[in-house]
Amino acid sequence: MFGKKKKRAQARLLQEIENQLMIQAERLDKKEFYTSYRLEEFRVQAIRQILTELYMERANLEYEMHLADVDEDEVLRKLEKLQRYIAKAERLFQRGCERMASRLRARLNGMGRMFDPIRVEASV
Repeated sequence: MFGKKKKRAQARLLQEIENQLMIQAERLDKKEFYTSYRLEEFRVQAIRQILTELYMERANLEYEMHLADVDEDEVLRKLEKLQRYIAKAERLFQRGCERMASRLRARLNGMGRMFDPIRVEASV
């Protein structure tokens, strides 16, 4: 129950930040810069950065487990938990890439219609 409320609150917060970004962009006459595709691109870049940091943390924990004198059970628990975070981030990254690709395909399909040959019927 608490997880659902927290997710909704986070989603509302992110939506509010996005709305404020659009208001500021409109005030600066840059609204066309922040398209839905561009916003999705920002999300994917942020997820990629988070994934990189998670991979670095996993490498540090593996190094600590193999070379340092530490409690292996504790490190294994941390690695297991970290792996769940990595799997979730990878799923979000994949979904974001798929959304970007579908938006790009839709945009290209729309542009393709602009270049359809003009049909002129000849009448004699």
